[in-house]
Amino acid sequence: MPRIASTRLACVFRPDAAKPADILASFQRFYFDTALSSSPAALPSLTAFAESSHILYGTDFPFGPADVAAYFTAQLDAYQGLTADERSAISHGNAWTLFPHLAPQDVTAPAEPGGARAGR
Repeated sequence: MPRIASTRLACVFRPDAAKPADILASFQRFYFDTALSSSPAALPSLTAFAESSHILYGTDFPFGPADVAAYFTAQLDAYQGLTADERSAISHGNAWTLFPHLAPQDVTAPAEPGGARAGR
């Protein structure tokens, strides 16, 4: 949610007369994905509002066409406003933090029952 829209909501919809700053802080606890929204206009707004630890890579596949997903992925890859660590976190690290069972397992870890390894 870009900062403009979130600020508008925080100022207008105030349950229990909450302060806009408190509502904005609660919005910043949300997680955001880059699905079909990693354009040069959208990414600076997103990264100004959300911590990089709350941004996840997304494509909207299969609902968004593969070529469109590839276009937005290329825009994300080309965005200069991220450090290498932030880029890695957005690409996969943040998702692995939220869903550790999907993260690659240590190659020395024992296989799960049936021979399958977690996350594969």
